[in-house]
Amino acid sequence: MDCNHCGVSNPDTAKYCAECGTAVGHTCMACGELNASGNLFCSRCGSALSAGSKAAPIPEHRQVSVMFCDLVDSVRWTRSLDPEDWLRVLRNYQDCAGEIIRENHGRVTRYLGDGILAVFGYPVASERDAEFAVRAALGVTDSVPRLQVPKIASLMPGLQVRIAIATGEAVVGDIVGERASEEETVVGATPTVAARLQSVAEPNCVVVDEQTRHLVGDLFECEDHGLHELKGFPEPVGAWKITASSRYESLFRVSHGSQLTTLVNRKEELGFLERSWNLATGGTGQVVLLGGEPGIGKSRIVEALHDRIREPYRRIVYQCSPMHTKSALSRGRAVHGKPDGVSGGAVFPGRIIFPGRARIARRADVPGGACLAGGDGHPAPLQVLTR
Repeated sequence: MDCNHCGVSNPDTAKYCAECGTAVGHTCMACGELNASGNLFCSRCGSALSAGSKAAPIPEHRQVSVMFCDLVDSVRWTRSLDPEDWLRVLRNYQDCAGEIIRENHGRVTRYLGDGILAVFGYPVASERDAEFAVRAALGVTDSVPRLQVPKIASLMPGLQVRIAIATGEAVVGDIVGERASEEETVVGATPTVAARLQSVAEPNCVVVDEQTRHLVGDLFECEDHGLHELKGFPEPVGAWKITASSRYESLFRVSHGSQLTTLVNRKEELGFLERSWNLATGGTGQVVLLGGEPGIGKSRIVEALHDRIREPYRRIVYQCSPMHTKSALSRGRAVHGKPDGVSGGAVFPGRIIFPGRARIARRADVPGGACLAGGDGHPAPLQVLTR
C-alpha cells in the first residue's frame, strides 16, 4: 500500500506509514476503528470495509508551485465536433499533459473540463519545484500541438494551450472530505493567481508570476510580460513570459549568479585543490572527491578554484539531474553533441569509484587534467578541468 503523503510503499498489515506516520489503513464506517490496509473486514466489529474507507491524506500548509493549463478555443471545438469526438480529443490532451506533468515530478490534482490544475511540491517537496513546473509547462506546449486524434485529425488544426504558473503558500490535500472528485484540492491565493494569469498568456505560451521567476533564476529565458490587473487582487500582479530553456554549464552558477557567499575558513581546502591543479598541469593527473552534507559548500569551493585559476583551461561539468532519469548519458550528449563522445579518452576514465565522505587525490588516466567529483547526498557534479 503506497502512502498518499510521501509515496513510500508499506506492507498490507500497516495502519500508519513507516516513513511519515500518515494513516494508510481503512477506517471502519460502523465503529471508527482504523484497520490495516489489507483488511477486508473490521478487526473490532466485523463490518465490511468499503473501498472508500481508506484513510485520507491530511491537508498540509506548504509552499508549492501551481500550474494551470487551459485549451485555447475549446468552446468552438465543442460546437463543431460531435460530443464523442470531442471526448476523444479531451482524453488525448489530458493523457499527454498528465504524463508530462508526472515525468517532471508534478501531480495533477483536478481536471476542470478542458483545464488542468497541477501542483509541484506535494506530497514530496524539492528546492527545484518551480523549475520542474516550468519544464513541464514547456513540455506541454511542445507536445499538445502535435497530438493526432484518430479519425478526426483532418477536421481540426493543432491544439493550443495557455499555461500559467504561480508559486506561494497553499493548503493541499483532502479538504472536502469524501467527495472523490475533489480528493486533492489546492486552496489559497496561489492557485487563484495561476488561474487568473492563464487568461493573459498568449496561445501556446507559458507565463509565471514574480515568485516563480525569482526561483528559476537564469535557468530559462524570460521576457517581462508587464503588470496585470487580476480580478480579486487589489494590486497589479507582475508576469513573465518563458520563451526557452537556457544553455548553462553549471547549475550552481546559473542558480546563484554573481551573488555568491563569502568563503570563510576554507584556506586549507582551497590550497589542497590548487596544489592538485598544479600537479595536474605538470603532467601528474589528479582526481579529487569533495565530500560533505548537502548545502555545506562543496560547489562553492569548486567555483572559488575556478576563479583562482589564471591560465586558460577547459571545464566540463557532468551534473546529475532528476529531469533525465530516463535518458541515458543525457549530459554527455549535451556536452559532446553525440552519445559516443562520452568515451572520454584522456578526458576522464570510463569508471571511477570512490568511498563516501573521502577527500583523496590520486593519479588517474587524466594526463594534464584534474577531476573534481562531488559526493554524499546532494547530486553534486563531476567536473573535469583540462588544458
